[in-house]
Amino acid sequence: MSYRALAKKYGVSEYMARTVIKSDSEITQKIAHKKSENERDVLSYMDAKRDVVCEIIGKGLDVLNDEKKLASASPNQITTALGTLIDKWLLLNVPGTAGAGGQSPLADEIEAAYKKRTEGGAGDEC
Repeated sequence: MSYRALAKKYGVSEYMARTVIKSDSEITQKIAHKKSENERDVLSYMDAKRDVVCEIIGKGLDVLNDEKKLASASPNQITTALGTLIDKWLLLNVPGTAGAGGQSPLADEIEAAYKKRTEGGAGDEC
């Protein structure tokens, strides 16, 4: 539930809800634990669906690289897609992030597929 929803539910300002929650170490710890648990669940699910995820990523990259689609896309659409792609790539490859330095098997596989593609191989697998 968001701070805004909690504030509305209890008839206080959003600032007050945020302040109370952040000042309570037990609540803060529970929120951090829940976020971590949710992240693990999502990563576990995606890992179980690795083949499908890789297929979707491959199709998405193909669409982003389609000359006709690029020609008809607005500059805003292109920069948004590029920004998202760059942000996610950095998240996987920059030290201090979850996938940096080969810590993420999925990141390693994406990089291997990318290298294979750029070196002339088919690279359709993830």
